[in-house]
Amino acid sequence: MAIHRENNQSSSLYFEEDLRIAQASGMTPFLFFVVKEVARLKSVLNLPVEEGLGGERHQGKGRFDRWEERSIVLPEEGEYLLLWSLAKPKKEELSSLLMYELVLRDGFIFRGEPVGWRKKAHWKLREGSITKLPFQGENVEVSPREDWSVISYGRAIGWAFRAKEGAP
Repeated sequence: MAIHRENNQSSSLYFEEDLRIAQASGMTPFLFFVVKEVARLKSVLNLPVEEGLGGERHQGKGRFDRWEERSIVLPEEGEYLLLWSLAKPKKEELSSLLMYELVLRDGFIFRGEPVGWRKKAHWKLREGSITKLPFQGENVEVSPREDWSVISYGRAIGWAFRAKEGAP
């Protein structure tokens, strides 16, 4: 979808002013995050409960009732890794790529000023890509300015597995 920079119009743009997610019977809308360390993120996870997200928070929009923590153990041993996150492979990990789709990451950086700076564009592996293990990925510096550090997270989070016996 393209938005014209001078008049902010698009022929294919759809916008819903007051979107409300209707609950299906027995289903509650939710957000799902996969993180390795919840303790360091507790204050961030409390923000949607205390303040809400998005515009018109003073009217109670974007507010969440609570957040829950559910732990699962991700297998770390296996031959292959199914990515659950975008990942930026290290140069020495390029030979580990098996099935993947690339996604271009770019955009702008804003720091309290109306003018933004274009981030350094870079490619990442899309979620669902499969790599050989070991595979870690790496974070990328994307700031165009020497005096600012802006990091794009590129470490791999995924599900390790072994190929089934007799599989091609």
